[in-house]
Amino acid sequence: MTVECTCEIVPIEAVDPPSPGAGPVVSHESALWLWRQGWAPVRRLDAEESADALGAAMCTEGVRRLRRWTSHPAECPIHVLCASQDMRRRVKRAVCHVVPAACREPVPLVEARSPRGDGTVTAVAPEVSWAQLALKAGVTVARELAWELTGTFRPCDDAPFGLDGREPLSAVADLMDAAVLLRGGCFPKHVDRMLQGVCDRTASPMEGRVACLMTLPRRRGGHGIPTPEVNRPMGLTPEEARIVGAGTVVPDFYWEEAGLVVEYDSDAVHGDSRAADRDARKRTLYAARGIVCLSLTRGQLMDPAACDAFMDVVRGHLGMDPEEPRPGVWRLSLIHISEPTRP
Repeated sequence: MTVECTCEIVPIEAVDPPSPGAGPVVSHESALWLWRQGWAPVRRLDAEESADALGAAMCTEGVRRLRRWTSHPAECPIHVLCASQDMRRRVKRAVCHVVPAACREPVPLVEARSPRGDGTVTAVAPEVSWAQLALKAGVTVARELAWELTGTFRPCDDAPFGLDGREPLSAVADLMDAAVLLRGGCFPKHVDRMLQGVCDRTASPMEGRVACLMTLPRRRGGHGIPTPEVNRPMGLTPEEARIVGAGTVVPDFYWEEAGLVVEYDSDAVHGDSRAADRDARKRTLYAARGIVCLSLTRGQLMDPAACDAFMDVVRGHLGMDPEEPRPGVWRLSLIHISEPTRP
């Protein structure tokens, strides 16, 4: 996934990061850069700390220090938060995001810690960065960023398949709350559309696309299937643990009441002998529990007829009627499935 950045950030080791509560506040694409480098929020600032941090970010010295995060301060915009339009006009060479006066609660700020744990900064919470981008971006960009922030992965060029594991930075409900907050409580319908079909804890961008394809309504290119539990660990008894050789099993998509699991078998992650052994053990466990396990491959996704047939099987196990054939233009959701190279 790629997101256009409006400022080029120098490595974090090359600057003297501000301390939590002292400002300036790292915001917008700058904060997204932190999360992609492995930084993680460790705590939320309280109201007093948030006010101090916002005040420091608005002062001249705060903006001067914040420019050190860009390679070309005179050309690249700097993203900060302001409390009013008046303060916004006094800050030069910066993109200022005004906190709506109707919002009584402070914009969520977090203390972010570096991957090695040797540095901290004050940053806007991940859901606020998402809302700032989503309110001006298209559905595709906002949805891809939502998968990244709510999933258990981050883009990493040095990691296998270009993805590195981590705990989710946010949740879908938090993304929606932040969007409503930035609009002063006015619910933005297009933001609702951006998050429709997005599930928490997806392990890759492709899993996010599969979840959207299954759960989006038919009029938006999906199949209208109820939202499953995604990558939720399944506890095992000692006997079951011996079957799989592990203490837990993590189904990709699980409908517990229907006793149905869908496993997305990507070519990259499920192509070696170790993965084949792991998958066989998981399917043995599912059979022992009376759970129906269906396998979905990339080839099925890219074949319209095969994909529709697979989704009809899923719908049947969930007590739903098969869909009518889709003549003419194929679903819009799958246009984006062929774009990423990651699993």
